[in-house]
Amino acid sequence: MTREPDTMPAGKTAIEALRLMEYGRYRHVPVVDAGRVVGIVSRFDFSGIELDRLDEETGLWERI
Repeated sequence: MTREPDTMPAGKTAIEALRLMEYGRYRHVPVVDAGRVVGIVSRFDFSGIELDRLDEETGLWERI
């Protein structure tokens, strides 16, 4: 387990979670609320529209 991993607060959107995973090269991200882990989000939890949007954003940045 990584010491002091990047986390995300509860209530963030799917695309925000995917961005964090993409930029950090993570497959899983802990979700934290009031200093406690309340869940873990996996890239494989998402499909379709969220991944398409991330691919579109990534493609735009690569062209600039």
